[in-house]
Amino acid sequence: MNCKLLFIALTLLIFASAAVAFADNGPTVSAGSQAVNVRSGPGVDFAIRGVLYPGYALPATGRSDFAAGRFCTGRAADMDMWIRITFNEMEGWVNRCAVIVNGTVDTLPVFGATNATLAENVDSGTLLDGDSTPDDGMMLFTSARANLRTSPSLNAEVLGVVPFNQPVRVLGRTAAGGWLRVQYGDSSGWIAAHLLIKPLNWLDMVPVIQ
Repeated sequence: MNCKLLFIALTLLIFASAAVAFADNGPTVSAGSQAVNVRSGPGVDFAIRGVLYPGYALPATGRSDFAAGRFCTGRAADMDMWIRITFNEMEGWVNRCAVIVNGTVDTLPVFGATNATLAENVDSGTLLDGDSTPDDGMMLFTSARANLRTSPSLNAEVLGVVPFNQPVRVLGRTAAGGWLRVQYGDSSGWIAAHLLIKPLNWLDMVPVIQ
């Protein structure tokens, strides 16, 4: 076998191995230039569980019941196409046309909403319980190192520091929205709202703690 044929054979082997590895790993989704809301179910009526930021790729585990070969048109009709992902060890859903799909969704199983919370029916009593982590609380990421405090004040005791780009689960907020009560690991406390990356209209999604 001459060098040219050997090179071609090795190239084909590498591509074949990469294809097998990709198939084993399955498709992933990532955000483009803008952050994408991750919801508890396949639709805009479901609660936001967090945000998928540009630069992150998450595994796709299923899809809503749409034809896999459909194109995104930018119209309202696209809002029935959703992809299920694994998000911070939870089930989450992103709109098919709001993300970049790496791989194919053709072989993904079709799912409906499971353990999903409608945005208008979030149980505020559960969200206000700072001693536990609610299943459907909104997940936000820190935009910088953030002090976790015992109360919503710069004069309050610091329980610890949450590093940059860490997920915290939101439990509630002050009336003006300047502070958020969050769960981080086994600790709950208050973080200044400007130190967390938040989706649009987030104030309406978080209950007020008096």
